[in-house]
Amino acid sequence: TTSPSGAEKMCKRLIGRRGSNSRCDTPDETSPSHHHLPAAKPRRRGATSLGWPKPKIKIKSENGKVFKLGGLDYEVSAFGLNSNWFEPGANTFTREPLVWEAFNQMGVESLLSFHVHVRFNGKYFGRFSLQEEWSKDALERNGFDTSSSGYGPFWKSNSGIGTNLRFGVTTTDLPVVYELESSKSKQDAAVQALEAFTAGLAGGGPVARSKYLFDAVNLPQVINYLAAQTLILNQDRCTKNFYVYLDASSGQWSMLPWDVESGFGIDRGLGGQPAPDYCTLACEQWNSPLYCDRNHTQDLVISTPYGRISQPVTLGATSGTPASRRRRLSSLQTALGTPRLGRKLLQSLFQDTTVDTGAGQDLDSDYDANLTSGRPASGAIGSYNYLADAVLSLPRTRAMYMRRLRTLMDEFTGGRLAGIVTTLHTQIREEAIRDNAKWGNSGNPDTGYQQLIKEQLPLRKQQLYDVYGPGGDHPFIPGAQAAGAGLTIGQAHTDAGSWLELTNPGAEAVDVSGWALTGDVDFTFRPGTVVDAGDTIVVAADILQFKASYGGQGKYVVGPLPQPLTSSSPSVSLVKA
Repeated sequence: TTSPSGAEKMCKRLIGRRGSNSRCDTPDETSPSHHHLPAAKPRRRGATSLGWPKPKIKIKSENGKVFKLGGLDYEVSAFGLNSNWFEPGANTFTREPLVWEAFNQMGVESLLSFHVHVRFNGKYFGRFSLQEEWSKDALERNGFDTSSSGYGPFWKSNSGIGTNLRFGVTTTDLPVVYELESSKSKQDAAVQALEAFTAGLAGGGPVARSKYLFDAVNLPQVINYLAAQTLILNQDRCTKNFYVYLDASSGQWSMLPWDVESGFGIDRGLGGQPAPDYCTLACEQWNSPLYCDRNHTQDLVISTPYGRISQPVTLGATSGTPASRRRRLSSLQTALGTPRLGRKLLQSLFQDTTVDTGAGQDLDSDYDANLTSGRPASGAIGSYNYLADAVLSLPRTRAMYMRRLRTLMDEFTGGRLAGIVTTLHTQIREEAIRDNAKWGNSGNPDTGYQQLIKEQLPLRKQQLYDVYGPGGDHPFIPGAQAAGAGLTIGQAHTDAGSWLELTNPGAEAVDVSGWALTGDVDFTFRPGTVVDAGDTIVVAADILQFKASYGGQGKYVVGPLPQPLTSSSPSVSLVKA
């Protein structure tokens, strides 16, 4: 700040008239020294959060990269201060740093997020969670190629209107509903690339969708991303709150998380009953490992004899709902949770006999149909994600995803997630209590902690293993990976930049995340790399060069190798993680 009056003006702009018992103090003689950033502008951010007494804040510099955040070896031009005012279920006041830390440990590309003690003008302003934003530097830190020839396009899905990677968004509308984070001077090319991608996901690409997916998508990355989101039950991710990045060096798209405050979802207070509408952690629509496909949409899509429930509502809001109606809705939710029985009940309740809950149904026999000649679904029935739907609808990629999900379940639900929760709760408990007293938040961090430890984590674990695992009502998820599972090393090739084949001879998909090729080849498989039963994976020195010769055939290619193969018979070993 440049002066007490300027600092007070800035503070009032952030708090507005919603500051409850907060006030904007001006510096006094005891204030600590300030680092003067003359072109740093704060603003309130968010949509729903604009009505919160405690603001979510974005700090942006007009002088480029001037902010140094602890833990990063580069400076940034902007960052967020998230207030953690509201969360699904009992407030833990730490969900966003919790999700980012969980993602980081699961191998999902992540951003820096940690709790900070914030003072304005030398006076206590509150406890916030500092949030790094996606940038070229953040991409590079997470292992992406951001060289001048390889950077972008990089798009943010932030409107929730047409930003679920659906086809048919016009060239004019696309850069409005999405936000281009890479070079604006290359916007036309970026728009064309995203248009082509969304068309390909709907079967309108140069080859059939079942083949296009393996050419155009960084499948290990996307599968790991989807599996991690499913494990922590993040409900607010199908139509927005993600980025997509096209790595020019591979010609493959990746999907990156954003705005993760709905992670570790639950729809009620500690000891409460499921909500009658958005019954997260209670209903098939959101709990299923197939969430975000066309049968498990983000928004409610049904009309009942008890009223239409198709609009977003506050999670956990059950007040004002008559007990009799809650009981009837509970019966309906039970039916939704057991689709083979629930289908008949749904069809008896609704004139629309096309209701399909998805679980237990056959895979789409028209997977490769070109949908772009029609119109994409709109409204609640269209609130799914076209990339997730493409991955979850194809038997080959669905098996890969389910195996990776099982790996994460086995690694994290036995106490590892609970340990992360406990560590963060211990760090912020006292500061959260102090912050709540300042801003008038009635939540208690101890209550939120107890709900995660005693309800959310155990319930989610039980669902995934007992309902969706072997022997469950909907056994999508396989059993634990066999100790003897592995790949056989096949032929090496020196054409198309050189490449090596490995095949899974077993009857189940094999997760090779973290496994390494050694000897004449030095390569580690990234998190999310899974090879389906009887399938082959190609490790290429140059993915683009390989696709130029073998693209369109559905070959599963990863890479790059650090250097081309010089022999068709290299000495190679596969070492398990």
